[in-house]
Amino acid sequence: AQSGAESGAQGAQGAQSGAVSRAQSGAESGAESGAESGAESLADKVIRLLADGPKLKSEIARNLGRKTVTGQVNRVVNSLLSSELIERTIPDKPNSRLQKYRLTPKGQQLLEARK
Repeated sequence: AQSGAESGAQGAQGAQSGAVSRAQSGAESGAESGAESGAESLADKVIRLLADGPKLKSEIARNLGRKTVTGQVNRVVNSLLSSELIERTIPDKPNSRLQKYRLTPKGQQLLEARK
C-alpha cells in the first residue's frame, strides 16, 4: 500500500514501484483512493509516533522507514500542521534545524479516540 501511495503522490519518483502504478492505472478512482489511504495511514503513524514526545522531522522520516525527509513526509507533516493535530516546538522559527513537532491537544484527543 505504501509503494502505491508513493507512486501516486510522487509521480516520476514512483518509477521504482512501476508494477504497482501500472496495476492501478486502469482504475483512476482506485489509484486515487490508494494514494489517499496511504497518506492517511502515514498521518496516523506520525500521530502515534508523536505520542511518545516531540520529534525532529528527520526522526519522523526514519520511523516511517525513509532514509531522508521526502516530499511525502513533508506533505504529511504540513497537512497535520494545517489540521492543527500537531504543532512546532519553535513556532517563531519554522525553518530552524532544531525544529521539532508535537501533538496538540486536538491531536491527543484524536489519538485517544482511536485507541
